[in-house]
Amino acid sequence: MPLQTGREIRKGGRMWFLGALIGAVLGALAGHFTGMLLGALIGGLAAWAITSQNRAAQLAELERRLAALERAFADLRPAQPAPPPEPAPEMVAQEPAAQEIPEAPIVEPVAEAPRAAPAGPSLWERLFGGNVVVKVGVVVLFFGIAFLLKYTYERIHVPIELRLLGVALGAIVLLALGVGLIA
Repeated sequence: MPLQTGREIRKGGRMWFLGALIGAVLGALAGHFTGMLLGALIGGLAAWAITSQNRAAQLAELERRLAALERAFADLRPAQPAPPPEPAPEMVAQEPAAQEIPEAPIVEPVAEAPRAAPAGPSLWERLFGGNVVVKVGVVVLFFGIAFLLKYTYERIHVPIELRLLGVALGAIVLLALGVGLIA
């Protein structure tokens, strides 16, 4: 079982929230406010139980790997310390013949100038740099969707239950999209 990264662990920590959200939606469909609360509680607990079992299995795997590493490290350690080396026989130093040794020129180290950290683009460059047409298009799209929703709300009469269900489904889709983009 491969180890999880920090991002995967954080995603597992949010699993109870997703379980509670799905449980709340299903409970709201089955019953009113009480069903929603009960569904959220059951869904959150179920998701928490699943992730805690996964974490327990991962902890057991880590303990097993740590024990294997400790055994391997103990095998690498020498059983007895090596005896100290015998001193080398002393050599009689003979005086060298008189030779002139040329002096090497002294070179002083040159200190490098500290490098400044590259600064990111400013707010002005972010807003008006790059592809401005795309940025304007996103703003126009946002206003277009807002006016479309307002027009739909005024012209079409949908029961409140279906409106709330549509909002809940839209929220779940956006939540799943956000979690998918983070991963």
